[in-house]
Amino acid sequence: LRQQPIAAATSASSHQSEEQDALRRRLEEEVSTLRQHLSSKNEALRYVEGELMGMKSLFEGKEAALRAQMDAEAQGHARATADLRSEVERLRERSWEQDRAVAAAQRTVQDREDQLASLVQERQALAQTLREMQGALKLSRAEAKRFQEALDRVNSALRGSAAP
Repeated sequence: LRQQPIAAATSASSHQSEEQDALRRRLEEEVSTLRQHLSSKNEALRYVEGELMGMKSLFEGKEAALRAQMDAEAQGHARATADLRSEVERLRERSWEQDRAVAAAQRTVQDREDQLASLVQERQALAQTLREMQGALKLSRAEAKRFQEALDRVNSALRGSAAP
């Protein structure tokens, strides 16, 4: 009788040991499966990380190229703007010089117009004086003619009185 409980206990203990071994094997298999699953996910993450790093490098390269291009364009625009400012300043200076030349030419024209007006007035005054002198000369001629006639009469009279 005593041996029966020991055999039953041994049998139960053996059965329990088998169950624990089976449970341990299942757990080890699950752990192995989980490790393989984690390993494949880790590989996928490394692949994605590598792709992302490559894309980052590519984008950084493109960004640097775009920045360089934009800087070059900005410098070109800055040079063009400076050139345009210089041209505007040159044209302003030229315009100022032309304005001075135009003003000088206008003064010269005004001086010439004033001289012409003065000459026209002088000519009108001389023409008036000439008309007056011509009128006076006509009077003088008429007077001279009258004097001549009077002188001729006197001479005639003198000759006539001198004749016997």
